[in-house]
Amino acid sequence: MPLLKLSENKFPDWSEVKKISQLTIESNSITELTKSFSKYALFVISGECSIRTNGYEKIYLENDSLFSDKKNTSIKTTTQKTEIVMIEGIWGDEIGGSAVFKMRRNIGDPVDYPRTNDFDNHFHDFDEYWIILKGSGVAVSEGLKYKFSGGDIIVTRMGDHHDLPEVYEDIHGIYFETSLRGQKRLGHLWNHSHGEPDYSIREEKV
Repeated sequence: MPLLKLSENKFPDWSEVKKISQLTIESNSITELTKSFSKYALFVISGECSIRTNGYEKIYLENDSLFSDKKNTSIKTTTQKTEIVMIEGIWGDEIGGSAVFKMRRNIGDPVDYPRTNDFDNHFHDFDEYWIILKGSGVAVSEGLKYKFSGGDIIVTRMGDHHDLPEVYEDIHGIYFETSLRGQKRLGHLWNHSHGEPDYSIREEKV
């Protein structure tokens, strides 16, 4: 699980996410976006705006998101300054869930390391990206611990167990899940309920 820097925008060869941008759009203004890759997603982190793409316009509030493959998008803010994260890449039509990051209380697979919250140890049938905008803590993947803070991206490949056992400062971020593979199951998977991960279905690029 690489720990990447949001400011560097460098992703592994196997990554379906290719670029992440943080945008701050001043109040009462219009910004035109042009994508660099085949697909993109927009997440409203704060504020509100009107997003127009493919001739259709809709109001988006804090925590809302938009997925598209259209070339051009127009964003018009209201009286509020708006923060947006734009994720671009080459994921397929069937993907996992994505949203402004929310901690969930679950019981996952057993662990042998300290924890300060009830987030669960689990794996997926897709790759997952935790984009940390604010906060800090410790993530675990493949038995290794990673200290993270705002501006980090925690990248986990499908089938790799991962966890977020320690939170030092309240976390504000996005979880982003890409193309479904294998059994194409959604959500958190555990050995005790779903069996062992199937690593044979992922591309072995480094």
